[in-house]
Amino acid sequence: MRFKILFVLVVALLVGNACMAQSESYKKKKDSALKTTSPFELIAAHQKKEVHLEYEDDELMVFEPVSKQAPVHLLIVPKKRIYTLNEAGTNHQNMLGKMMLLAKEMARKKGIDQTGYRLALNTNEHAGQSVFHIHLHLLGGTKLGPMMDQTVRNNLTAKPGTDKEQIEQLLQLFMTSIEKKDTSTLFSLFVDVPISWVAVWKPETFKELKKTKPNEPLVESRNYKTWVTGLMRDRLYQEKFTNPVISEDGSIGAVTFDYSFWVNDKKGNWGKESWGLIKVNDQWKIASVLFSVEYEKFKSSGNESKDGIAIKHPLAEKHMRLFKDTANFHGTVLIAKGDSVIHHAAYGYFDVENNVPNSVNTQFLIGSLTKSFVAIAIMQLAEKGKIDLHAPLQQYIPALKPELAKDVTIHHLLKQQSGLAASMDNLTEYEIMDITPSELLDIINQSKRNFNPGEKHEYSNINYCLLAMVIEKVTGKSYQNYLQETIFTPVGMTNTGMERLLNIPANRAIGYRMINNQFRRVQNVVSYAYGSGDIYSTAMEIYHWGRALHSGKLVSAESLAKMFNGGTKDWGYYGYGFRIQGYQRSPLLQTPGTLIRHGGTMNGFTSNYHYYKEDDLTIIILSNYRNIPIRTLTYHLKEIILDSEPGKRKNSLAE
Repeated sequence: MRFKILFVLVVALLVGNACMAQSESYKKKKDSALKTTSPFELIAAHQKKEVHLEYEDDELMVFEPVSKQAPVHLLIVPKKRIYTLNEAGTNHQNMLGKMMLLAKEMARKKGIDQTGYRLALNTNEHAGQSVFHIHLHLLGGTKLGPMMDQTVRNNLTAKPGTDKEQIEQLLQLFMTSIEKKDTSTLFSLFVDVPISWVAVWKPETFKELKKTKPNEPLVESRNYKTWVTGLMRDRLYQEKFTNPVISEDGSIGAVTFDYSFWVNDKKGNWGKESWGLIKVNDQWKIASVLFSVEYEKFKSSGNESKDGIAIKHPLAEKHMRLFKDTANFHGTVLIAKGDSVIHHAAYGYFDVENNVPNSVNTQFLIGSLTKSFVAIAIMQLAEKGKIDLHAPLQQYIPALKPELAKDVTIHHLLKQQSGLAASMDNLTEYEIMDITPSELLDIINQSKRNFNPGEKHEYSNINYCLLAMVIEKVTGKSYQNYLQETIFTPVGMTNTGMERLLNIPANRAIGYRMINNQFRRVQNVVSYAYGSGDIYSTAMEIYHWGRALHSGKLVSAESLAKMFNGGTKDWGYYGYGFRIQGYQRSPLLQTPGTLIRHGGTMNGFTSNYHYYKEDDLTIIILSNYRNIPIRTLTYHLKEIILDSEPGKRKNSLAE
């Protein structure tokens, strides 16, 4: 009976709307596949010796797929073929229930039963089923993304933006649909007319091809539908677009960009691509595709980035290797010019004692860089008229002691000019437990003011703790949930959040620092750093956040101008959540550029985010070892990228 109930629930949840028809191309592929032996039948018959079975009995087998989608990814498969779940009957209910319980046991064996895992059983086209022999996916070992792809969900719910934003959304949806094998969405992106799909070989590849195919044409017209349906093969396909240039007049348009095409995490070909676009029923559609093709095996495109894959700028990597050895660096480094990542690599250890290395996907506590996120959230609320930057603070936090709140505004908190105590170090003992915002406010109310608001600049964590409380007061939501809804989710930051003792991410590095001349593992209780230093993230996600911020996707240009008005050195160069100062550009350029930055240091971690505006250069460093000269390292990496030898010229602007 237990299995029967479970089976009924599975069917109720997974069987979709029966009246929705499959596309003709998918139906043909499926019909063809049903006439042949499935690869899983060959595995069951032990005819694929390269496949290692993690478990096997008379009914079921467990093994890893060819293309893993998570650190732990197993397939639980019945030996007897059932094409899709739609063909399952009551005679299969015990076996289907057994699959679920076996998944639970495999999760326990893989050590992911407590951190969490996901089960998925794809059925037919919209779910992306490509092998017509039912199989249950077990995925875990990292923080998994949302159940529904965020790009698709945002497209379903978002109001139409500008034409440029819609075209950018089209590019993103195209990339996402390839990775998800969502051919239905891919076909919907094209206008319903004959599509010109033309490829031209780049010289190096054309030269190599002619050696074995003398009659190979330089230019070839192809059928895009054949290409799209080919994506259904049991491989991981990904296409990455960078440096898009968009032009349009509201009716027709074009976008040109650099692309690279990946198969099973290996780059196959790359080149330049251009789409002709037509606006139909207020939606931009693809009318033509022209692209050049260079095979990676014949000519490498160099250090092109794909999320999750380390890439290395030769000079930056040389410097980092030396720095790692001399400064005991543990962490990740990301360097990008505009939309192109030119260096993204990990160094040292996630867990020193157990020799677990860091990876480019490792999460780190970012310390006071949290303040930049809080400042953005405050400015979003100010734009909506929910916060007055110059209204009395006690209007939003009436429980703040009057002598502390007197004459203080949101503006003073953002600018670090409130006169409140610099930290809570002298106000409380930091206990190993999570505390609430109201408990934090009780601690803050024990403090004294150092000066009157607006008299001078003095950096204070308490300022941003209070700003997080303001967010909760005016939204009626937790500060964590508000940032999730307005920053993390829109930017696609699925590996970013606020840490508490009950939700320390499994992929968050262990922190270390030097204490009494000894390298020690240390622990943080970041609830005390509420709003001022409690966010964890990855280098790549902070990079995406920075691009969204500087392109005006998070706040308006007017808000950015206020945030990036840092004043003079006496005022700490401090704007709203960022420091803004000059930086030395290339040795050939004498006029300083504009550096927008913030960093963070806490028990066992340090971080740095530097955006060099005039050079559109981003450098992000995240480390799980506190005692490194992170600002010096950032400066030296900037010098390398701007063609100046590290240490050759004085850091005259104290970047």
